[in-house]
Amino acid sequence: MNRLTLALDVMGGDIGPRITIPASLSALEADPMLSLVLFGDSQQISPLLENAPSSLLERIQIHHCTKTIDNNQRYFSCIAS
Repeated sequence: MNRLTLALDVMGGDIGPRITIPASLSALEADPMLSLVLFGDSQQISPLLENAPSSLLERIQIHHCTKTIDNNQRYFSCIAS
């Protein structure tokens, strides 16, 4: 089997990382061939991963992002900046 790597914006939604990080860990538990690249504020992400098993953490990469996109922004303004 081939490993599948998914990129995930963990800052999105109404609750952000408090919901997306536990969901990400559940997905990793369910699929041993899954890896994740988590995009967002690493200072908010890292504490939520502190108690995760090392076997899951080995399949996670965190890509720190300093910019956010407001719900009112048009997509083309985000791409241009």
